[in-house]
Amino acid sequence: LNFPLLGLIMDLIVDGVYLGGVECAEDEKYLNANKIKYILCAAMEISKEHFPGKYTYKFLPIVDDKFNIMPYLDEAVAFIKEGSENGGVLVHWWGVLFTCQHGRGISK
Repeated sequence: LNFPLLGLIMDLIVDGVYLGGVECAEDEKYLNANKIKYILCAAMEISKEHFPGKYTYKFLPIVDDKFNIMPYLDEAVAFIKEGSENGGVLVHWWGVLFTCQHGRGISK
C-alpha cells in the first residue's frame, strides 16, 4: 500500500500483516485506513507508543549490526499471529534486519 503524497509506504506480506517504516506507525489515519490494531516494533532506537491505549504494542530490544534475533522470534511470531487474527498488524524495524527507517527493504 502506498500513500505517495504522505511519503508512507507499507507492504502487505500476508492477510493482516504489513511491513513498513516508522512513519507508518506514527500516522493514525494511515493505520486506521489499513485496519491495523497491533504494532510490532523491533528496534530499540524507536521504542515508543505513538498512540497509547489505541493500539496494542510490542517492542523488541533489537539493535542493528549482527544482532541475534533468534531469542525473540517466538515472541514476535505469537504477536504477529494474534494481531493478524484481530484486525491487522504492522511490523516495523529500523536498520538492516528487514527494512530501514523509511520502510525500504534492505534485507541481508
